[in-house]
Amino acid sequence: EPVNYNEQDGMKTRWCKGSGIRDRDGRLWFAAGKGAAVIDPAKIEKKVPPPPVIIEELKIDEQVIPIGSPGHPQIRQPLIIPPGKNRLEFYYTAPSFINPQQMKFKIKLTGCDSEWIDMGNTRFNNYTGLSPGHYTFRVRACSADGIWNKEGAVLSVYLSPYFYQATWFYIVLGAFIILSIFTGYRLKVRQLKK
Repeated sequence: EPVNYNEQDGMKTRWCKGSGIRDRDGRLWFAAGKGAAVIDPAKIEKKVPPPPVIIEELKIDEQVIPIGSPGHPQIRQPLIIPPGKNRLEFYYTAPSFINPQQMKFKIKLTGCDSEWIDMGNTRFNNYTGLSPGHYTFRVRACSADGIWNKEGAVLSVYLSPYFYQATWFYIVLGAFIILSIFTGYRLKVRQLKK
């Protein structure tokens, strides 16, 4: 793999004349415009950026919703999911042309998982039986060089409750029960007075 070096890497000039040689220690010597340039391959630090991470799609009970696919705009977050949908499948990837099979992933569904889950090179995961509420799916990727993308990709979802699972329903139900008990008590007292 060819690597280009310039003044930002410590070269006096970016121009080299002719070919180079390798000495017994493995260092490479080149005749440059302002003296000799020496490169020691054993001490080269690779400047490899972390792999980009994309959440490609979300399946909600077998209905596919494209998330980060080319040609589809990013969806508004949080994604509101109607009541009764309890199977979520997240599909994600880290596009790379260098050893894509060696990419590793970690995922976490905030609101469900307490820690990051090591997925190896698996590019999807599903969750079933989630309670209504807010959840945030996070995915990180690691390249074959061992460099992690710590920001990763994020998708927020809100699982809507049925009306009988909503907080307001419990408040109304509680008020109705209290009112019923109070009314029953008042009727009983009135009946006893008569």
